Amino acid sequence: PAAPDLAAPTRIFGAQTNQPSHLMIQATRYTWVQVRDNTGEKLLDRVLKPGEAFRVPDRPGLRLRTGNAGGLVIAVDGGKGAPLGAVGQVLRDLPLEPGHFQHGAGN
Repeated sequence: PAAPDLAAPTRIFGAQTNQPSHLMIQATRYTWVQVRDNTGEKLLDRVLKPGEAFRVPDRPGLRLRTGNAGGLVIAVDGGKGAPLGAVGQVLRDLPLEPGHFQHGAGN
C-alpha cells in the first residue's frame, strides 16, 4: 500500500528529542500499541490516537505488539513509512530495528 501523507504528530511519546531515535511509530487510526524490551519491561502500552506517535529509543531487543497493524506507520530517520499491515491485523514481537523497516520488511 502507498504510504499515507502524515502531518506532524499531535503528541509524541517515548525518547526525548535529545536522545537518539531512528524509528518513529505514528498512528493513522486508533491503535493499541505495546513496546517491550528484552527483559519484558513495557516502554509503551496504550491506545495511540490518529496523529500520535512514539519515538522508539535506540536500544537493542525492543519488540512491538499491536492489534491494528494497518493503523500504524513506522518511519526510519524521518522518512516516509508504510502501514505495517492490514487494518485489524494483529502483530506480535515485531523487532524494532531500523534495518527491519528499510526494505519493506515490516509488512
